[in-house]
Amino acid sequence: MNKRHKRMFFVVLSIFAFIGVVATKIYYLVSKLKKDADFFFFKSNDRLDYSNEEFEDTSVGCIYSSLEIDLSESLPIKDPMHLSIKSHYSTVEVIVPDDWNVRLQGSQQKGYIDNRIEFNQDDFDSPLLFIQYETKASLLEVKKSGEVEDFFVDETNNELADETSS
Repeated sequence: MNKRHKRMFFVVLSIFAFIGVVATKIYYLVSKLKKDADFFFFKSNDRLDYSNEEFEDTSVGCIYSSLEIDLSESLPIKDPMHLSIKSHYSTVEVIVPDDWNVRLQGSQQKGYIDNRIEFNQDDFDSPLLFIQYETKASLLEVKKSGEVEDFFVDETNNELADETSS
């Protein structure tokens, strides 16, 4: 073998070793999140809807996903509720009812937390939800159900109203 072939062999070998290390890390991350979570999402665009269901403690794990957790019409329990979110390279949107008191706590790495809800320490009457998050390069957005926008309905109705009025 000449020098050029030896170099090419080591380059190809290095690439396969790198791919093996990355695949092993992803495998262990996926298996850990699957084991710890009630719901697990991998490379998906999904929605968890708790309409007319009692919301109890839930844990969610997601990697390379877009997830909407809709609690806007869920029924609270008397005890404080817990939602645990672990996400990597994902977007997670949590929608809660307007009358719930929500407390966020957790850690993030290279991500963004958009919390539109102010925690009221003096409110003992409202249902209490604790959201524990652990995110890496992810977006976590928490908002009240009254803040959800519906872009398409308004535009369609305005166009139809303009056509029928002339």
